[in-house]
Amino acid sequence: MKARLFYDGNCPLCNNYVRMLRKKIDPNKIEYIPTNIKASEFQFVTSSNQVFNGTPAIEQLAKSFPEVLSYFWMLPDKYKVVGLKAAYKVGGIIRKAIKRKKNCNCGKK
Repeated sequence: MKARLFYDGNCPLCNNYVRMLRKKIDPNKIEYIPTNIKASEFQFVTSSNQVFNGTPAIEQLAKSFPEVLSYFWMLPDKYKVVGLKAAYKVGGIIRKAIKRKKNCNCGKK
């Protein structure tokens, strides 16, 4: 079974993030599933059906697919996951601002 990433299909930031991931992760290994039903954060489901939400989802995604860490080429290896989580956190702030202007559920708690 493929890993799955659920995200808010109405959010421009989420859609851009998924476009970025598609460039790094083999499409035979993960399925990207846009959802419009209360997708306040990313949800990552591993190929063994472990479920992770929000920042832990991004961290587990990086463990499962370390090729995404190459976006942080300028950081030492031990800080690449930290950089990815920080980018997700900053994205959360932006998603909260976007939800006011777009019909997306991102950042809602």
